[in-house]
Amino acid sequence: MKWRIVAGFLVGIAAITIFVILVGWQDVISAINRTDPSIYALAFGLTLVALGLRALVWINMLDILDHDIGRPTVAGIFLSAKFFKYISPYGQVSATPGIAWFVGAFTDVDYERNLAAIVSADLFTYSPYYTFGALALGFTLLSAAPFPRVELYVGAAAIIVLVLIVALWTVLFKRNITERLVISVLSPLRWILDRLGVSYGEEFTTSAIRDRIDGFYTTIDSLRDDQSTMLAGFIFGHAAWLFLMLPLMVVAWAVGVNLPIYLAMLVIALSKLGFVVPLPGGISGVEFAIAGLLILIAGVGQTDAVAMAILYRFATFYFTLGIGGIAASIIIIRWPGGRSFLRR
Repeated sequence: MKWRIVAGFLVGIAAITIFVILVGWQDVISAINRTDPSIYALAFGLTLVALGLRALVWINMLDILDHDIGRPTVAGIFLSAKFFKYISPYGQVSATPGIAWFVGAFTDVDYERNLAAIVSADLFTYSPYYTFGALALGFTLLSAAPFPRVELYVGAAAIIVLVLIVALWTVLFKRNITERLVISVLSPLRWILDRLGVSYGEEFTTSAIRDRIDGFYTTIDSLRDDQSTMLAGFIFGHAAWLFLMLPLMVVAWAVGVNLPIYLAMLVIALSKLGFVVPLPGGISGVEFAIAGLLILIAGVGQTDAVAMAILYRFATFYFTLGIGGIAASIIIIRWPGGRSFLRR
């Protein structure tokens, strides 16, 4: 597994390197070198604020579980979860079940309730890509901004949004459909595990799966009934996204490019498409998406766009990866005594 992660990063870095060479590596380096360090440093500060606000989303969502761990610990768990998501291919989706188990190591709360709380936190964390993205798209279409040949991006974004909305609506409001789907997918695992002689086959009986689904929906119902928690999640999640978008404007300012805020919002919203690349953290895919969108939508020159994409990712993705790695290392070192990690 470790070698796959390392290989994924190496492939992504190689792809970015090839991209820079094709665009003109000397010009890209020149654009990076003329970046004002004092201005660029502000991008890292904004990322810290974004992480703090997203940690507050987690704190509010997990509080509904009546756990016994302090807020600093939850913040440390959140940063560790970001690290695990970023080092996993398609980690934005695939890492969530594992993170629910990870959170469970710090509490006596059932796995299903942890999963429901984390899925809810992810909903508030990632929904601004679509709400603010839609606002930015509407403003861009109504303005005189350059907007050539982006039908592919807009169409792909619309399809992704539609699929996510239908999936979310089904999970939240169509429990019977969700239950049947989950049972039909997981029930065959019992037969496979029994044939392999694995003792966990009983966990995949229909009654056991239904019990777990009950636990999941118990937490979902509690969250839906707690309007103050939902409002806090909405506010903190959207504020965090704005502070994650602002570093792109700071990078543009540091490089000497004029980038209106609505175009920065649209670029970051659509850059989510870069995560379809099956590499850790969408490495190379997100950089390509940001650079391409800056060229197509904002009219930024190729070398400046590539330089801005790289600088933005260093201030957000790689910076977060480093902080999350430190948090994860502290927890792993203290494991299994995780309950004492940053205990209040």
